[in-house]
Amino acid sequence: MSSRSNHGQRQRPDVGAKAPAVTVAPPSPQPIDSATTAPPDIYYVERNEDYLRQLQAEAEYWDEHAETLLSNTPFPEIQQYQNERLTGDPGRQWFEMISDYGQFRRGCVLGAGPGEIESHLLRGNEELLLSIYDISGESLARLQGTLEREFPGRTDTRQEDLNFVTLPANTFDLLMSNSCIHHLLN
Repeated sequence: MSSRSNHGQRQRPDVGAKAPAVTVAPPSPQPIDSATTAPPDIYYVERNEDYLRQLQAEAEYWDEHAETLLSNTPFPEIQQYQNERLTGDPGRQWFEMISDYGQFRRGCVLGAGPGEIESHLLRGNEELLLSIYDISGESLARLQGTLEREFPGRTDTRQEDLNFVTLPANTFDLLMSNSCIHHLLN
């Protein structure tokens, strides 16, 4: 079975199938515009007035839609399939594997989720302090309130544009993304 669509329906990928070889040509050399600091072979967004308007609209959208379908646990069959794909065990979620790598003291979470993952991490790492970054102030406030009740003083939130966030150097020994990387342009 392949992952190609059949009459508009996605089929489950054949996990044993070999991926086709892909050849990627190197980008053509282009001069870097003096207003842009990124190399020409990656997508880059500038922080101009149009971008800032879009950023504000995105923040407002997520402020109003903090609870989405992605915030809810999937159907058991879907959850078991995802678990097996990511951990090899249908009954073990991916974030439960993090503790297999030891204890952590300073964690960074990009994207404010519903709190299940963050709670699990804090419960399993009693000395862990989490810094949570997101564009949505409402999502951050909701998550901070949820976590603060069970883990007082162990979390802080920062409303930031993740396209341009600068994380402090040599601070975090755990970094994870919570359903946001696919929204980033830089």
